[in-house]
Amino acid sequence: MRPPSPDRAWNTTLPAAQGDAQSWISDLARQTDARSSFNELLDTLIDFSNFIMNRFNVDT
Repeated sequence: MRPPSPDRAWNTTLPAAQGDAQSWISDLARQTDARSSFNELLDTLIDFSNFIMNRFNVDT
């Protein structure tokens, strides 16, 4: 059995995208250096024991 043929009338009624459709991604990439932001995140110290104590509501 053949799949249904595409609806060509529907396809021609859609407007064509003019210009860069994903310019917001490029703008975001230009604003921040993703590698340095990721490195800063990894350099952030996390006091894991303090996090666990707060998570379980343990008072010391």
